[in-house]
Amino acid sequence: LLSSRFHTTQRFWAIDDVHPARGGSGFDRAASIVHREPVEIMCHPSFAEDLPLLLDRPWLDFVRSTPSGSYEAL
Repeated sequence: LLSSRFHTTQRFWAIDDVHPARGGSGFDRAASIVHREPVEIMCHPSFAEDLPLLLDRPWLDFVRSTPSGSYEAL
């Protein structure tokens, strides 16, 4: 319903779905998709359990290796 009315990403994941430290599928799979279509990865830096994930080296390397943009670019 949302995508029928608005431009949005093709996929939406919680950080738990991607980050291996949380049992996610891993960055390699996500990176291969990110290079083909727009995705959104939801996280909450204000949550004590999410902030350390966003500051660790594997996540930072993943973010640096993938394209990024804004909703305006969709």
